[in-house]
Amino acid sequence: MSEPENASYQIVTIPVSRQALKKLPLRIRKHLISAMEILKTDPYQTEELQPPWSGFRSLHSKYQNTQYRIVYEVDKTNSRVIIRYAATRENFYRDLRHLHLKPLVKNETSG
Repeated sequence: MSEPENASYQIVTIPVSRQALKKLPLRIRKHLISAMEILKTDPYQTEELQPPWSGFRSLHSKYQNTQYRIVYEVDKTNSRVIIRYAATRENFYRDLRHLHLKPLVKNETSG
């Protein structure tokens, strides 16, 4: 059996992720927002990050030969995808380390 048609996740941003997105040019922001749409139906289709970022997932997107990453976590209980950070792939994980991300959600990690 397939999932019910109304089974979808809401995409939510937090201040840090909104600030990171605002730093990007509008056309790139629009591209990334469009790329995030796939997370509404299946947020577990992307890779789960390794320690020290266990509990987070990463969506990869490419726009005009530049790689972008969107880090998020899934709140399965409330059917939400919480966007935590987005930026170019260059120095992305170094920047993540400076953010000291801790999961906001206590979930099972399986999808």
